[in-house]
This record gives sequence, structure tokens and C-alpha cells, in this order.
Amino acid sequence: MATGTTSLRYVAAPADLPRGTLTALFFRTIERFGKADALRWRDGGGAWHSISHARILEDVRRAALGLESLGVRRGDRVALLSENRPEWALADYAALCIGALDVPIYATLPAHQAAFVLRDSGARAIFVSTPEQLAKVREVWAELPGLERAIVFDDAPTDGERVLTWRELLERGRAAEAA
Repeated sequence: MATGTTSLRYVAAPADLPRGTLTALFFRTIERFGKADALRWRDGGGAWHSISHARILEDVRRAALGLESLGVRRGDRVALLSENRPEWALADYAALCIGALDVPIYATLPAHQAAFVLRDSGARAIFVSTPEQLAKVREVWAELPGLERAIVFDDAPTDGERVLTWRELLERGRAAEAA
């Protein structure tokens, strides 16, 4: 995305972005630092893991293209129902890069309260962290006619086009890159 070789119309190059936006900060940080350990986290077993700026940029690009392939467009709402984790940040930037609006939802909310936020915001898609968070969405999905897609960070049972895993979204983005 930073090179201007993307089909994403919202982000052509960091220089084209208004100063002070999160998207501009994202691209400028990647260009300026290019760190091997830009994002670090500890897994459940206590082991540390890192993601480089280059990998972050690649995953954000593919996630953004994947969202576009699902029909998410500038101005659409994309919800995030997840605990703090690397994919949360990547999904956030992917949505911002296509001009979608983020709707963060506390991961501790019960299904009926999450449904209120989703309905009120008009979210078209939602990122969820785990099968347990997906179960909350499935519990109230019938009440949310505007919610078209769910993307699960962890591997979880999917049902074709309506529920995808993070990996499947990135694969859709990879296919869009190649097209």
C-alpha cells in the first residue's frame, strides 16, 4: 500500500494522507523504522513472538483487500469483538486503510449488549477473536440484518461465505493481489 501499487483507493501513498491520521501514522512508522520486532506479544505458554513491520504491512494489505472482496467499502462499519492481540491491530488498520469505520466492542460484553452496539452502529462485518466470541455473534445474528460477515482470528468452524477465518480473509486478499 505504501508504494501506490494497490487497488485500494483510500490509501495511495503515505505522502497523500492527511497528517495526524492513524493511517498516515501507520505508514510513516513502517517507512521510518522497518523494525523486525515491531509488534511483540506473549502466548498462553509465556513464549514471546514478534512480527516485523514488513509482515504487518503485508497482512494489513491482504486483510484490506480481503475486506474489499467481501464488499466492505469506505464509510462502512466494521466491528471488532476481541481481546487485545496482534490481529486486533492488523484488522483495525486494514479497515482504516479502506476507509471503513471501526466499531470496537468490549470482549467481556454479553451477546445482547454486543448486539445493541452492532445494530446501533450498522456494522456490516465483525472481527471476533475466538469461537466463544463468534458464539455470541451467532446467538444474536438473526436480530442483525445488516451484519453480513464475521471473521474469526482463531481457527473456528466456518460456514462458507458468512463466517471466515483470519487466514481465509488473508487468502482472499492474496488472491486479489494476484488478480
